[in-house]
Amino acid sequence: MAKKTPAAPKCNAKSLLIKIGVIAFVAVFVAVLAFSALRYTTGIVHRGVKAVKVGNESLSAMDLRIFYNDVRNNYLYQYGYILQLYGYDLSTIDSQTCLLDSSMTWGEYFVNQGFTQAVNVLSLNILGKAAGFEETSDIDAFVEDYIGTIEESAEAEGMSVKKYLKNYYGKGTSIKDVTKMVALSEYANQYYEYLTEGYYDSYTADDVQAYYEENKSSYDVYEYYSITIPYTKYTYTAPTDGSTIPDGQPKSEAEATTMTEDARVSAENLARSVMSELTLENAEELGKKYWEEYNDSAFETALSTNPASDIDSLIGKWCATEGNNEQGRKDVLHDSDNGEYIVIMYNQRYLPKVDTVDVRHILIETIEITSTMTDEEKAEAEKANEEAKAEAERIYDEWKSGEATEESFGVLATKYTADTGSVATGGLYENVAQGEMAEAFDEWIFDESRQAGDTEIIYSYYGYHIMYFVGEGLVQYEAAIREALAAEEYNAYYEENTKDLEVKTFELGTMLMFS
Repeated sequence: MAKKTPAAPKCNAKSLLIKIGVIAFVAVFVAVLAFSALRYTTGIVHRGVKAVKVGNESLSAMDLRIFYNDVRNNYLYQYGYILQLYGYDLSTIDSQTCLLDSSMTWGEYFVNQGFTQAVNVLSLNILGKAAGFEETSDIDAFVEDYIGTIEESAEAEGMSVKKYLKNYYGKGTSIKDVTKMVALSEYANQYYEYLTEGYYDSYTADDVQAYYEENKSSYDVYEYYSITIPYTKYTYTAPTDGSTIPDGQPKSEAEATTMTEDARVSAENLARSVMSELTLENAEELGKKYWEEYNDSAFETALSTNPASDIDSLIGKWCATEGNNEQGRKDVLHDSDNGEYIVIMYNQRYLPKVDTVDVRHILIETIEITSTMTDEEKAEAEKANEEAKAEAERIYDEWKSGEATEESFGVLATKYTADTGSVATGGLYENVAQGEMAEAFDEWIFDESRQAGDTEIIYSYYGYHIMYFVGEGLVQYEAAIREALAAEEYNAYYEENTKDLEVKTFELGTMLMFS
């Protein structure tokens, strides 16, 4: 469970229903949100009206509506909290300007993404069948599990499956409708994974090295020492209630300007004095001295890194400037926006070679107990958490009493895990670097004594994790390059083989999506 979303293993995508990742697609579709005056409760009309056609295959308004709602609901489930932090009202999100593209509303963005997903899935079904691709795992079983999840969710929310589908996908949506789209999506995903994993595994060390040589700036970092000297930027605010301006604060705009300039000059002089002292040998000592003088947080190191691809930031631009990238080269940079001088000394440019591991887990979620809860709510949460612990132990015992293999662990992960980021891969995260996961998770997988095949139940703030340590992964940059190569090859394949597939939309069908 990650503090930040981990990179998908290889080129695997993650969504449970429509799992196709961001892939090349030349058609652009932005539908205007228009609600039909017609209201249908049976879905008959929706199933009978075409919404989009790819080649000789088509999807109905009902099909497209399922794709749209899956994209919309999954996005809001994953990022709704973040959107609220940005000031969005989720109850009216569709009419608000999209954070990712200010030229459209969120509603238009979701329609665009849903349409793209639908076309991708239909196209991959066409390509896969034309290539004679056969499913790599039982699609019927996958669909059955997915429908079972819907039924369990409906029961947990105290409603019928029919009402649950209505709330999630719209009026008239049936299990049969969802089953059709899940099967289409799973076949497309399996073909996508078959292609991308095949590409990923096919590259040699020479391929990786050649790609790195052509794209060094994407993977190299600049290493430098820096010491920040801040200064105060004063502003003048005229009293409105007759109060007296505190001592030390400017009494006018002119005085604010003068005080700011005095502070700036003092900081610059100090920065240049520090620079004159700075050497490769005393950089850490000087950094500690000035860090503790001007910052509340604990000092770690004066040595930092900056991506070589960053040529826009103040430090990135300085490091990339010819003549600066010589060990021991020093300078003073002025960050006027943040009110600080940065004493910087170049050390080296290099390719980080970060080791990674592969791990599987099954997450059984728990409820966070907070101080705002009532005693009754806390008691209910504690009971639920005890049940979660017991469930984790039961699943662990089920695995140990069976074949107790990595493969059988993956089967149980697909069945039980609450982690949407790894459910599609049997709980697998590949090429995980230290620091990417939640603290308890991270400590367990990077324990020096850890061996392939190790298992245990551990606890993090996400819940109980049944762990299975697979073993060492690739060096991080190599995995990233393989992913980049595979994405390029896949995109080229997709574009070449879909260029003759005409994509056609039908206005009535796209309008019926919202009725």
